[in-house]
Amino acid sequence: GYRITAGFVHHFMGRIFNSPSHVFDEAMLRPESQDFAMYVDGVNNIAEAQTKAAEGYFADGSIKDACPPLQAVLACMARGKTAEGLTIHAPEVRELFTRESLLASEWYQERLATKQRME
Repeated sequence: GYRITAGFVHHFMGRIFNSPSHVFDEAMLRPESQDFAMYVDGVNNIAEAQTKAAEGYFADGSIKDACPPLQAVLACMARGKTAEGLTIHAPEVRELFTRESLLASEWYQERLATKQRME
């Protein structure tokens, strides 16, 4: 797989941060050198950031503009379950992402019709 290197951090993140090597230290660039507690902390930080991002859709009302599958994922990310009380593991939520469900959905048909009118 790909890896963020110290050179990448210096070149690209230096445009964003004054001291990118303080933000992206050696332990972060080489996760295999981390102990288990540090790894778990990193995963928790990612989960917290994703939760906060998802909560933003509810806070500003833009959740209403999301398609139903995305609404379900964002609700699970922000609140742990959908408005109907379903978790991300529920078959009903997972079904939203099948090809058959997408093609048969009203929102997707509206999206296609709008795109065709624009072309």
